[in-house]
Amino acid sequence: MGPLCGRDVAGAMRIGIDARMMGRDVRGIGRYVERLLAHLALQDSENRYTVFTRPSAVDLVPAGMETVVTGIHWYGLAEQWSLPDIFEGRGLDFVHVPHWNAPVRMRVPLIMTIHDMILWERPALGATTLSPIRYAMKYLGYRLTVSANARRARRILAVSESARSAIFRTLGTPPEKVAVTPLGIDPLIRGDLPPGVRPPFVLSVGSGYPHKNLTTFFHTADQLMNEDQELQAVICGTDPAFRDRLVREAKGIFMGNFPRVVFTGVVPDPELAALYANANALLFTSFDEGFGLPLLEAAAVGLPVVASDINTSRETLHDAAILVPPTDIHAYLHAYRRLMAEPTIKDRNIVAAKARVADFSWERTARLTLAAYREAFSTP
Repeated sequence: MGPLCGRDVAGAMRIGIDARMMGRDVRGIGRYVERLLAHLALQDSENRYTVFTRPSAVDLVPAGMETVVTGIHWYGLAEQWSLPDIFEGRGLDFVHVPHWNAPVRMRVPLIMTIHDMILWERPALGATTLSPIRYAMKYLGYRLTVSANARRARRILAVSESARSAIFRTLGTPPEKVAVTPLGIDPLIRGDLPPGVRPPFVLSVGSGYPHKNLTTFFHTADQLMNEDQELQAVICGTDPAFRDRLVREAKGIFMGNFPRVVFTGVVPDPELAALYANANALLFTSFDEGFGLPLLEAAAVGLPVVASDINTSRETLHDAAILVPPTDIHAYLHAYRRLMAEPTIKDRNIVAAKARVADFSWERTARLTLAAYREAFSTP
């Protein structure tokens, strides 16, 4: 087996990137890895990169980066037992794993990204389709893996100050070990609305996990639909694993209004852009978020936002959205009515939101990530 780490003659770092989650079928972390790689390629001509990815995503690896194809899926046993052998023996200085799921037994130095600590702080059977016993075993494995990787990682990258605070709070990680590298936002090219959707409508965008608090969205939208017989409620991005449960809950809440409820599922970017561009408002009801990308996406196209008053919302949009307590349905109703009745409030929020969007770019994400790489490697 070759050396576990090393530099070439010019002193460049040899960096491995675990890009197995990259691909057109994975929006969140997959998009993060794809855009990070693209902008590292634009900014960094000094260091050498080896990208580990799936066969279906090879064409997304930037030119000039070495590609290693692997079929090992994330979260499985093969990830923990077989992936280290693929990482090692390539002379890498470290491997950047863009999630908490780095193999515990890998000997190559680690840099990891933690997007949030929601599962740690808010474990819930509603977040899984597993039986209680299997979920308990999986949850224990998650906590052991996160703890072990956080202890040995040379650097932890957090996608927001809110995520950084959660890492300190839950893992006791030294502050100097965690660097904040906020995500960027891509321009969304508008296409057609998804089937069944027509204005006017209120919009929710998210996975459907329990922390998304869709119950509050359902109750708020139902009351607004009672006031406006033309209004639709559109829920976008729901993970198929949760769709049946959410549909059952929605039927019980909306009752006679349910025919005007549309679950779009995950949609292509052009359809997502059309939803943001045509909605009356984004109602963002989450209890907790690592970054809150829908807030920025809505802001980028000028869609007014009523958001739960949590750290992530304050950090991302500041005063560019109306913030309300996460479960206060009356506050959501009042905020929405004000937006619809007072154009000056709506216009002021839109202007402020677009200014906030300018602070978030993938170029900045790559620059801060590269700085963290350099700091981590120079630390004994």
